[in-house]
Amino acid sequence: MRLLIFLIGFCALGLLASAKEKPLRWSGLLVKRGWQGNEQSCCAGTADYFVLKIANQKELLIKPVSSTQLESLNLLAGKKVEVRGFLLQTVPSFVNPRTQKSMDMTSFQDCQVLEIRKIKQMKR
Repeated sequence: MRLLIFLIGFCALGLLASAKEKPLRWSGLLVKRGWQGNEQSCCAGTADYFVLKIANQKELLIKPVSSTQLESLNLLAGKKVEVRGFLLQTVPSFVNPRTQKSMDMTSFQDCQVLEIRKIKQMKR
């Protein structure tokens, strides 16, 4: 019983600590992509998704947390933006969102996605 109480308290402390974390900031070109059947598409888990192209040709897969953010992403696609959010590890979806058929993607690893909290267009 003591172990259970300890574990519940420990988990609660972890949640409090993560709630105090500040979002990180990135800037780059926001690009809208369609389903390509590759690892990035599977990580997105949707037919259409967004990536943030940052320095050194690196791309961050963006995960909007609300329909309002999705609308903002559609309006800002193709523009330079500043994004604040958290990098998360997720498991890729192995279902093609267009056909709803399972895909054999056994070589895929966990996905890293940027869960955005705020996005705005950068001034020129």
